[in-house]
Amino acid sequence: MNIENNFVPYNIALELKKLGFDEPCLKQGNPHGHTMWRFGCTDDENDTLTIKDIISQKLHEDFIGIPLYQSVQNWLLKKHDIWVTAVANIQLNLWKPVLLRYNKDDIYDEYAFDTPQEALNSGFEYCLKNLIK
Repeated sequence: MNIENNFVPYNIALELKKLGFDEPCLKQGNPHGHTMWRFGCTDDENDTLTIKDIISQKLHEDFIGIPLYQSVQNWLLKKHDIWVTAVANIQLNLWKPVLLRYNKDDIYDEYAFDTPQEALNSGFEYCLKNLIK
């Protein structure tokens, strides 16, 4: 399995940032498709080599944290009481996103995705555009 499949796309990371997502990310990316791994995994600033240490300040302004799918799932649940997951339909060989909110009846039902990542992306995009203000 390719480790890159564990990270959300840049457009979702950007929307999350705009909505206050501030969890640590192992990967950084920019709108031009460039990515860099974050060196070190601690909150201690002296123990972490950041993008600032590697590239110029001007380039750094374009880079944002690219979170893991699991980090986004946890953040949505913790901050907004929304659980997003992907469920397989074995007979159709397709995936669908499933959204659950505590004491809410939101329905987002769409089967048409070839991978769980595509289903999660769709579910995240729906949440970010329609459920979080």
